[in-house]
Amino acid sequence: MSIRPEPGKEYLVLPPNDYLFLIAERAYGDGNRFMEIYEANRDLIGPDPTVLVPGLRIRIPILG
Repeated sequence: MSIRPEPGKEYLVLPPNDYLFLIAERAYGDGNRFMEIYEANRDLIGPDPTVLVPGLRIRIPILG
């Protein structure tokens, strides 16, 4: 697990302002790739990609 989002690793969602767009921007250099993180973690995040629970551990997928 990592406190910095890195492809191929788990990432710990931190409060108060951790959003998939910002996580994707830090992991891939492109916030618009946030849906790829969401799709890899839909079972953990739930139906709304804009709602992240602090302390949640999500997978940062390696993009192909």
